[in-house]
Amino acid sequence: MAHLAAPDGVGIELFQLIDPPHEHRNPELEYWKSGTFHFCMTAPNIDETLDRIVALGGRQISRSWPRDPADPTKRMVYCTDPWGTVIELYTHPFTCMYH
Repeated sequence: MAHLAAPDGVGIELFQLIDPPHEHRNPELEYWKSGTFHFCMTAPNIDETLDRIVALGGRQISRSWPRDPADPTKRMVYCTDPWGTVIELYTHPFTCMYH
């Protein structure tokens, strides 16, 4: 896995999965299968953003949890849009979530 970040804080994670072997995926969150697993956005108030996504036809597909137990303000959650695209929400910019 590689975490890459631009000077403006925009980041990307790249994964090469070796074990388990890569497969095509059918249901959401099978990250080890080929295709775009998800995309991530910063939403300072993820609870409010998640409520809006669900109200517009999306779904929450994980619990909301702190990314770093030492800083519970840095939270994340997985959800989908109405068409099933997996969205990860962070409360802080990408470059802040791993510090």
